[in-house]
Amino acid sequence: MSIRHFFFLIFFAFVVKGLGAQTPDTLTRYTLADTALANRLLEEGIVLIKEEKNKEALVRLTKASEIYAQVTGRASLEYAKVYYQIGRANEFQDKYSEAIAVYEQVLDIRVEILGVQSLEAAQVYFRLGMVLSKLENFDKSIEFHNKALEIRKAILEPNHSDIVLSYNQLGLVLNDNGKYEEAINCHERAIDIKISNSGPESPGLVVSYNNLALCYNNLGKYKEAIDFFNKGMFLKIKEVGEEDLSVCNFYNNIGLCYNRMGNYDSGLTYHLKALSIREKKLKPDDRLVISSLTNAGISFEGKGDYFQALKYFQKALDRVLLSNANSTLSASCYDNLGIIYQDLGDFDKAYENMNNALSVRLSILGNFHPSIGDSYNNLGNLFSVKGELNKSIEYRKKALELRQKILPPLHPDLAASYKNLGISYSDFDDYEKAASYFGKALSIERNILQPDHPNIALTYRLLARAYYGKSDYEKSKYYYKESLPVSLSVLGENHPEISAIYNNMSVVYQDALDLDSALYWQNKALNIRLKSFGEEHPETAESYNNLGSIYFEKGDYEKSIAFIEKALEIRYRKLWIHHPDMISSLYNLAFAFNKLDSNSLTLHFLEKAITSLAYDKQYDFFKTSDIDKLVDVLSLAKAFYLKQYFFTHSRPQLDTALSYAQQALAALQHQQNNISTEGSKAQLLESNYGVYENAIQTSLLTAALDGNDSLRRAAFDYAEQSKAAQLRAKIKENDALRFANIPGNLLEQEYNLRVDIAWRERQRREKLDAGLSETDSVVLAISSHLFDLRQQYDTLRGLFKQEYPAYYDLKYQLATTSAAALQQDTHLQNQTLLEYFVGDSAIFVFVVNKDDFHTIELKKDFPLDSLVAAMRRAISDRYDSRIALTDAQRDEAPAAYCRSAHLLYEKLILPVKDRLKPRLLIIPDGALSYLPFEALLTENPATPHRFSGHPYLLRNHSINYCYSATLWKEMREKQHRQNPTEMVLGMAPYFSGDTTLLSNLFTYTDQVRKDLLPLPFAGIEVANITKLMGGTPRYGDEANKPAFDSLAPHYRILHLATHGQANDRFGEYSFLAFSEKKDSSAQNLLYVRDLYNYSLNADLVTLSACETGLGELQRGEGVVSLARAFSYAGAKSIVTSLWSVSDKKTQELMLNFYSFLSKGRSK
Repeated sequence: MSIRHFFFLIFFAFVVKGLGAQTPDTLTRYTLADTALANRLLEEGIVLIKEEKNKEALVRLTKASEIYAQVTGRASLEYAKVYYQIGRANEFQDKYSEAIAVYEQVLDIRVEILGVQSLEAAQVYFRLGMVLSKLENFDKSIEFHNKALEIRKAILEPNHSDIVLSYNQLGLVLNDNGKYEEAINCHERAIDIKISNSGPESPGLVVSYNNLALCYNNLGKYKEAIDFFNKGMFLKIKEVGEEDLSVCNFYNNIGLCYNRMGNYDSGLTYHLKALSIREKKLKPDDRLVISSLTNAGISFEGKGDYFQALKYFQKALDRVLLSNANSTLSASCYDNLGIIYQDLGDFDKAYENMNNALSVRLSILGNFHPSIGDSYNNLGNLFSVKGELNKSIEYRKKALELRQKILPPLHPDLAASYKNLGISYSDFDDYEKAASYFGKALSIERNILQPDHPNIALTYRLLARAYYGKSDYEKSKYYYKESLPVSLSVLGENHPEISAIYNNMSVVYQDALDLDSALYWQNKALNIRLKSFGEEHPETAESYNNLGSIYFEKGDYEKSIAFIEKALEIRYRKLWIHHPDMISSLYNLAFAFNKLDSNSLTLHFLEKAITSLAYDKQYDFFKTSDIDKLVDVLSLAKAFYLKQYFFTHSRPQLDTALSYAQQALAALQHQQNNISTEGSKAQLLESNYGVYENAIQTSLLTAALDGNDSLRRAAFDYAEQSKAAQLRAKIKENDALRFANIPGNLLEQEYNLRVDIAWRERQRREKLDAGLSETDSVVLAISSHLFDLRQQYDTLRGLFKQEYPAYYDLKYQLATTSAAALQQDTHLQNQTLLEYFVGDSAIFVFVVNKDDFHTIELKKDFPLDSLVAAMRRAISDRYDSRIALTDAQRDEAPAAYCRSAHLLYEKLILPVKDRLKPRLLIIPDGALSYLPFEALLTENPATPHRFSGHPYLLRNHSINYCYSATLWKEMREKQHRQNPTEMVLGMAPYFSGDTTLLSNLFTYTDQVRKDLLPLPFAGIEVANITKLMGGTPRYGDEANKPAFDSLAPHYRILHLATHGQANDRFGEYSFLAFSEKKDSSAQNLLYVRDLYNYSLNADLVTLSACETGLGELQRGEGVVSLARAFSYAGAKSIVTSLWSVSDKKTQELMLNFYSFLSKGRSK
């Protein structure tokens, strides 16, 4: 017995039992004469189905089937004919699984008797296609409809009505599946046949024209959609007249198309036509009347006439409440009111109405219906606009989780949810996470939509926004330009969405400092908005505001203020006082008047902005509507009051400046705590580094007035908080995983996910480096898989947080060390901690000794970055044969080095020289992270070429470095996960030869450890070091990455004499090279990203390779380098290099270093 028959028999027994079937002892026996009764019951059943009385039909049809089952058998065509109608009766009662089981049984009988190429089989294929489309199993539905169509085409005349029916239904399913071009082809074929059969004005064309128009509408080709709606409407009016209700459907659809084109005036005209007819012919609370009221309201909303929109939406709700207070229709009306109140900035009323919509839907539909996801999404949008970003994410996650449970994985509503969550993360300035969500949405849309679909263009625009947030202006411009042709072809040049693209492109060009291009695009946006909306519209106000910002940066302050004031006047009339756009205009005016030294106006608009932000100056950041803008406003307030202090020397002005600086920093840190991805945290810190500088500057100014030591120490705390926060957080999380008693299987799962994520990220980067675009299908597939892995990882971390409180407590113990705590540390007994904070206008130096704490502000009146770069070039380029220099340039290099090295000494060391002990621990910042302080010169030598006699800083001080004072303390006190059992693991992957004859085999070359060529002296280096210190040498093929992975955790010292390469654009792709195993596909490059998944127990890691201390400089975080990654992996100290190094010279240096180390000297 087949599975199909098994299900049939169970179902049939259920039906008979439901009819009160007799037991076998009393079962009625039927004869051939009873078939007349069966035929009558069949005919009655068919009539009842037409009358939508399916339950009654089922009773008669079941009786008829019993007769045929006994008389002709269950494998007869007569039985199949009745049973087919039983399938229809179930289908029309929405009992789809029962209907499918019946249809499949009918199909087996008909195929067995008549063959697969029969019209009767085609009939069943057609119905199966219909049922499966209702279950949204579109692929299978399309398959069955195609089977039905092909059979009918093979048997019937080309113009047969059943072929038209098949084309029509196949077109509808293809449309539902997003295959609009194929759907259009089917409907056009149906239309051709109808015209051929009945002429161009046949009433039967009305439905086909309507279906074809809907396809063009879904494709975003609204002009074509309107053309076909008009064709259908013309025929309908000819048939029934202009005032018939059926004509209103066309008015409605044409109005919707005009609205989507941004032609809200025309849209409103058609919706009001439909409303007029429907109100004459229907009850006031009829669904169609409510629909017309709603659509008219949407037209008014699009025109920016929010109060008229509110009037129509309220009227719609009032009508619904007359008879359908607790209905899906009332829920939709509540949502519309909520959205318009949101547009007006009245967030309380918006929430009240949206929450009403959710409550109604939950009471009617339960928890697992797509409409519940719509309500969650609307609430998420509201909280996003309101600035309550955590709540926004909460509701949008609810929408996504619900849709993931009830929708197929490639459903467009899922893509919409991913985009909405991406928008929330963008609002949170978590642009890295936002881009991953937009990428996930794009991977879905590229699978189900045509490449030129408007939804894909929208996703491109969202990606552009994310990259703009990451300050990657080139990628942002790329995605805007990618979206523009599609949007123009669909919407036309004068659509409001086109103006939004132009506006956003203008903002990108402005931040990229291309002000002329910014002005060009913003004027294009304004022209469209004036044509579409007129003067009195919030979007027109946005263009005025942005034009004001551009003219300000161009230095035309009078024109700037005129535009911003114009924007503010419109916003006062159109928006609520707490609307984010109001705050933007108020801030811009305060900024402009501060620049013009107009103190009273500056103060006026500052206070207005703070009021609009709903900030009470009590460090309560949860109420404010825009935390980004709050940081800006508080920072501007600090600048204003500090300027007043410098002019008046009034102490209260300085105290107020300090208060605002501290509040701005607290707001920024509040914002940082709400961001989960490392890249976005780094971006937020880099773009707001000045907030830390403000807090340090005002604290030290105030301390200098009254000798307040606590403020000087607070300034040190601020400097510490700005440094290496990501690195510390990673180390803390690793420690938390270790000590929180998390079960081993979960730790293994966590580790495997991290490894998989690192591999996919590297795979993606390799594809991009190979020239593929981020929208390439291969890159999108990798990005989608990477997104899923990150989601799994976030879920697992959430489980740790919920189930293992110790993990959470350990992970978030991120307080920085204080100057007082450092002074109590015995390791500071004979050394000085010298910490730098490099701001935009000053360098702050903190000198911490056991018995002394000193701060100094150095004016940044010299080109720090270029001086550091010049000194490095002068040291390295002269001796690098790969760099083309003239003889004169090579001769000049020593003098250039001496000048820059001495000038940097005078600027950075001399002001604190007398407070420094012989041993220094330097915490660099910014460009100083690239500076070898040892090579600074205390005097400018008279003979630059005589390097041996130069007065290097190293002659007076031994120097160590760390990323922050807090990390120095924590790394020193850190306990290894296990005590290493071996001493030294030395690896020389690029040496091959007889290790017993190392010192005699090779002659001198000045090969550098960068270009993946053999390194003969690396072998000598490793052989001697492991002999001197005791340990394990590995050479050539044996020095491979798998061997390092397995051996490294067991050694106290790791010495890697190999090739290395820094990546100053993507620091996490700097690498060390190991040998490639000839019999293995294992990766031979160890990337920074990979090291985040290592667990080392080393006291010392020596990276005897090129550029291991170089990488991508992230302001505040430091250089993302191999050295930094080894710190994360567990190494307590690292020896690293700042440039390409000579193979032989490195070997000599390293042997001297380990020789001293073996005699007990300090590292």
